[in-house]
Amino acid sequence: MKVILKQIVAERRAYLTIIQPLSERFIRPNDLPKAAAAMALLSDEDFAGADWPRLFWPWRPLPDARGTPRANLIRSAALILAAIQRLDTLADDEKKRKGMSERGRRR
Repeated sequence: MKVILKQIVAERRAYLTIIQPLSERFIRPNDLPKAAAAMALLSDEDFAGADWPRLFWPWRPLPDARGTPRANLIRSAALILAAIQRLDTLADDEKKRKGMSERGRRR
């Protein structure tokens, strides 16, 4: 289990540094979960062969380096992690904004 988690974290770091930092592209709220679904679908021969992943992939083009089913699931998990981190960051930013506005009212 530890090996799998390390691989997911390493893949997440690769997205952040090597592939393309998410901050450098416009991301709609549903893009990361859709990308995760596409990568998970690539891990199944029937779905991949029927071109289902292309329906969900939010950016163009769909990556050609599809890899093994296991590698695609690791990529999917890394994208889910990115989606969760994005939600956490948005929630933290909202808390900071609320805190700033409440401090302004107290003055």
